[in-house]
Amino acid sequence: MEIASILAYVCFFLSSLLSYPFLKKKNRIPKQRAKLPPGSMGWPYVGETLQLYTQDPNVFFATKQKRHGEVFKSHILGCPCVMLASPEGARFVLVTHAHLFKPTYPKSKEKMIGPSALFFHQGDYHSLLRKLVQSSLSPDKIRKLIPSMESVAISALESWSSGHIISTYHEMKKFSFDVGILSIFGHLDSNHREMLSDNYHIVDKGYNSFPTKIPGTAYHKALLARKRLNQILSEIICERKEKRLLEKDFLGHLLNFKNEKGEILTEDQIADNIIGVLFAAQDTTASVLTWILKYLHDDQKLLEAVKAEQMEIYEANGRGKKPLTWAQTRNMPLTYRVILESLRMASIISFTFREAVVDVEYNGYLIPKGWKVLPMFRNIHHNPEFFPDPHIFDPSRFEVAPKPNTFMPFGNGVHACPGNEIAKLEILILIHHIVTKFRWEVVGSQNGIQYGPFPKLAIWLLYSKAKAISSRIDEATIVKCSESMWKLTYYATVEICVLKITCNEPWFRDTKEYFRGWPHQELGFPIMLFYMCQCGFYIYSIAALLIWETRRKDFSVMMSHHVITVILIGYSYSTSFFRIGTIICAVHDASDVFLEAAKVFKYSGKELSASILFGLFAISWVILRLVFFPFWIIKATSYELVAFLDLSLAYDKLLYYVFNTMLLMLLVFHIYWWILIYSMIMRQLRNRGRVGEDIRSDSEDDE
Repeated sequence: MEIASILAYVCFFLSSLLSYPFLKKKNRIPKQRAKLPPGSMGWPYVGETLQLYTQDPNVFFATKQKRHGEVFKSHILGCPCVMLASPEGARFVLVTHAHLFKPTYPKSKEKMIGPSALFFHQGDYHSLLRKLVQSSLSPDKIRKLIPSMESVAISALESWSSGHIISTYHEMKKFSFDVGILSIFGHLDSNHREMLSDNYHIVDKGYNSFPTKIPGTAYHKALLARKRLNQILSEIICERKEKRLLEKDFLGHLLNFKNEKGEILTEDQIADNIIGVLFAAQDTTASVLTWILKYLHDDQKLLEAVKAEQMEIYEANGRGKKPLTWAQTRNMPLTYRVILESLRMASIISFTFREAVVDVEYNGYLIPKGWKVLPMFRNIHHNPEFFPDPHIFDPSRFEVAPKPNTFMPFGNGVHACPGNEIAKLEILILIHHIVTKFRWEVVGSQNGIQYGPFPKLAIWLLYSKAKAISSRIDEATIVKCSESMWKLTYYATVEICVLKITCNEPWFRDTKEYFRGWPHQELGFPIMLFYMCQCGFYIYSIAALLIWETRRKDFSVMMSHHVITVILIGYSYSTSFFRIGTIICAVHDASDVFLEAAKVFKYSGKELSASILFGLFAISWVILRLVFFPFWIIKATSYELVAFLDLSLAYDKLLYYVFNTMLLMLLVFHIYWWILIYSMIMRQLRNRGRVGEDIRSDSEDDE
């Protein structure tokens, strides 16, 4: 009996042990049903960030939606992402399942605004702060701000009345900042207002800059300005407490707040939320106002209709002698529809970032924990299913309310912008005074919108001398300038790094050392990383030539050069010619630093700088590519390499001739390009020192 029991237990144990893998696999089956959404993750580490920044991001996302559907994946800004381009998807993330996702921002931006700011949080802390903001910006509160907001608008317009050219977006940012100060502090003394403005604008400039604490950089300056803002806000808070001022503005609500435990907000929490509200209030409102002026300018019939609506109110107020009333701002139906259509058309907030806090399944697709999730507002706003002819500006579409969850200019759910009503009110007030008192024209021929850090910088350079070169500004010039800035950044960085790596090596100066120890030369990590960067850059250059860069006249030559360079890099790596391969790449990139810098200055109208840099480029080309390359590098591979090879062996013979053939082909390209460079030098001399049009880089479309 005991033996039978023991056998039974043994059988049970063995059957359990054998069935465990099957049961475990079976339990995993439901999890395997969900798969990742379709889409591309792009290049390793970089993902598809380059594609995003080298074109209109709206086109980037729209193209992906067309290819993959309303749910797709990508890898941008260093993060794996899932994009949801449907109202249902946006509602899923922002409303019905908001607890499965948390707001997420880069740490550098959190540090700039302040970690206690409202929009970095969720849960009880977020709910309490949101109620504070909503109570301070309720209709009853903001209606009392109308006279002061109107005064700010009139003051702004008076500064434009000289008839000079203004930067619309810049002026709108100043206006929205002043309104933000008004809603937060009420009537603030001029000294504190000026200090807040000066330091805030430094923070604003550094907000989107590269996050490095190196002294002198925009980000470092912004961090210092952010500390000064804390000190200024502390002074304002102390002054209020000392004078026992019980204001009903946003700061007053923050100071009077107590939670259920009787706890108050710290000064750091108050400062973070004030800066956060200023950031939220400024850029988006300024952008919308800028777009409204553009849309009205482009449709003169609509502008006249809006003007007629506002003139009726203007006349009723004694031609502006009486202030606007709350009731009048509620009775501007056409102007209000223009605002709504501008919000839809421009979609200033194209998407918002969330992060999955657990594995989430949506529509049969898996959103892994830690992945970013982007509800795509712009894609929804431009979906013809919800808005017919979405690329046509038509305010009449808002005579009927849009379908639920199809129009989300201020977000959705608990993280929707709580200040949307005051934003619309300040826009209505400013538009009223602009259309009744002003006419405006768009200056310059550049009407396109540029995206990404370098295109924006390119525009600044091009427009810094707008009067002198405005007739020559066009979209192609800005695109070419942007391309050159990308290349200049890469070439300069690589040259500095490779010089740092190789300058102390014996083979840096002695060609006889190129092959000593071959094929057992040691490959250090810096050289390996340099090889990876170079190979990646030239592969990227091939893709750029084929896909998105401006097509040049020397396209076939450039393509051949890039292909041979990639093969040469791979060949020298696989055959252990690390040293000479590094020198060849360094020699090639050195001249291009001067070339791309000259192009940038040429495109931006700085002729003297362009001429000097082009001269340095020509000199470096002759020295490095026409003298050093053939008489040192090719000479070394032709004569000194023989000492380390046995040319009687087929492999060594193949190695020798293939490597030298590719180097000679590069030399042919160098001579070909020197002929073009020489032609440009002759043209420059005829133009009395001014750099002529770049023969080598002209677009094929210009012919």
